Amino acid sequence: MTNLENAVQIIVNDYKATLQSDYSDWDIHSWSDMIEAFGQDSQDVKEDVVYTLKEADIFLNDDFGLEEQDGSVITYRKLMNAVRKEMKNRGIFKKEGE
Repeated sequence: MTNLENAVQIIVNDYKATLQSDYSDWDIHSWSDMIEAFGQDSQDVKEDVVYTLKEADIFLNDDFGLEEQDGSVITYRKLMNAVRKEMKNRGIFKKEGE
C-alpha cells in the first residue's frame, strides 16, 4: 500500500467514525455538509488531517505534502481529493431522502 492509500484510509476511517458516532442523526449528504456540521473551515480541516496522520506516524512536509516511498510528493490538494472520492465511493454520506 502506498503512503497515499494508507493516509486516505486513515483519514476516511476517522471521518466515518466521527460521522457515525457524533453526527448520525444529522442530514449530511456531502463533504461541504460535513465541514459545515463540524463548524470548520479549510484551515481547521488541514489541522485535523495533520493531527490524525501524526497519530498514525505519517507526517506531511512543511508544504503539507505527503512523501511516497519513491521520493515523489503528493500535494495536500491531491490527498484531500482522494479522501473525498473515497468517502463518496464508500457511500459514507447519506443519500438525498435518507
